[in-house]
Amino acid sequence: MNKDNLLALLRSFREQNIICYAYRETVFNALSTDKVDGTLHLITDAAAHTVSEVLKANGFKDVTESRDAVDAKLGDLSAKMKLITGDQDKLFKTIAQPLTINSLLLRDSGEVYDRYDGLQDIHNKTLRRTETPIQDKTSFCSMCFELTLKRGFMPDKIVRDEMKKMVTLPLQKKVSFLFSMRSAIKSARFEVGYLLNTLEYDGLFTNAGTISREKKRQLDAALRKTEPDILILFLCYLAGFKGEQLKSVNNLLCPKESYDKISKFFKEGNKTDDMKKIFSDKELTIAASFAELLALLTGTDFVISTSESSLFRTFDAESTWKTQSTPEVKDSKVQVAEEQTVENMEQTDSKEMQDLFGGEIEESYEVEDDVEGAPMPAQSVYGLRNPKDNVFLNRKTK
Repeated sequence: MNKDNLLALLRSFREQNIICYAYRETVFNALSTDKVDGTLHLITDAAAHTVSEVLKANGFKDVTESRDAVDAKLGDLSAKMKLITGDQDKLFKTIAQPLTINSLLLRDSGEVYDRYDGLQDIHNKTLRRTETPIQDKTSFCSMCFELTLKRGFMPDKIVRDEMKKMVTLPLQKKVSFLFSMRSAIKSARFEVGYLLNTLEYDGLFTNAGTISREKKRQLDAALRKTEPDILILFLCYLAGFKGEQLKSVNNLLCPKESYDKISKFFKEGNKTDDMKKIFSDKELTIAASFAELLALLTGTDFVISTSESSLFRTFDAESTWKTQSTPEVKDSKVQVAEEQTVENMEQTDSKEMQDLFGGEIEESYEVEDDVEGAPMPAQSVYGLRNPKDNVFLNRKTK
């Protein structure tokens, strides 16, 4: 059901002379997402049997009546109609919820009754408290957690203080939060800023420390590439889980001893230089991911240094390194002149060689056999083959 469908339903009540409003999360969802799912919260001062007739006329099934409520179903949507009598004070107490964004009334004209400036809080994506006591702390924490992680709502100080009580939530509920976070991180619509907002709930994330937003882009990339199993382990670490509590997290392949070893390493603030000496290969893979994500969460660059590289890092920083001078590039005309000079010198040398050997080489040569009986060495001292097999070029003199 969308907002237009909701307004049409409210108009159908008015047509029967029944004033009916939408309230609670129904109004918030209709205004912020244009969608109403899960539970449809309605409120009226009409009699139960007249309300039931209108609901049936709009296609609702399984309509049941009680003294102060009418329940019905429309597909996957459950309708809960609150029947109220009395004065306005009672009405105000009924519609006022722990959060301002859920304390709105919507009537068939599309107008909103907003006693706590909830519309402004929806616009600003702010979670702010009213004076209404929290009846179900688990539901309250779950709602705030989901709105922050998936919708980007920021809690004010009072709400954040309330959320610190999340540390007392059942362990399995905390685990469900962590898996919800992992699903959000791996989704295409993930917003790293929403995750950082969620980590501000220090009641749940006791090991998150001071969160920085300087490395948001790098953190986004690192989270997306982290293996799902390592990611859930990292979230368990941020939430302060101990190794023995990992049994509540299904299908984890990391032994609790290894998890405790890695957790202790980072809680004590040890340097990443020592990781290769302390952890096994499998542990090192997990620890390296932890180190990278924790560095980016605090706004620092991720570098794993090793003791072996310290010598070269120090040496590389020395100021005694020199730059080789670049050879002078000569003008093209000068280079052509030099090449011509070299060519003239080669021609001169050739002429002198001709004079030295008493003649010039003809273009055709005669082959002269070796003189028979002339003593020939078995092999030339220069490694040539037997001179008997050689032929000699006859040179004519001028």
